[in-house]
Amino acid sequence: MAEISGGRAGPQIVKKALGATTTLRVREAALTGEEAQAWAKAEMLRRARRFVSVVGTTRGSPDMIVGSRLTLQQVGAPFEGSGYYVTRIRHTVDLVRGLRTYFEAERATVNEVT
Repeated sequence: MAEISGGRAGPQIVKKALGATTTLRVREAALTGEEAQAWAKAEMLRRARRFVSVVGTTRGSPDMIVGSRLTLQQVGAPFEGSGYYVTRIRHTVDLVRGLRTYFEAERATVNEVT
């Protein structure tokens, strides 16, 4: 997967813990083997992207938009680092806290921890 640059991905961890698994998902019938392979790959990527999900708040990041890449710090060794993609965002302003950015992001891997 092009989105994985290091660490351990969900499918690897599940395979190691539970052994090989088979998942069936039927919504439509593929007309060709190539179409079935493309659907399977897209579904695997979708599931892998959501392996690590985070919810956070910043003091205000007006440039952050859906699709932005994040680097998290001081969140614990397995989850620190780059590779997070913002999937949901809300910017707010109030008289007490000023600009706040609430976000959700996801990443396909956890870091190796020694």
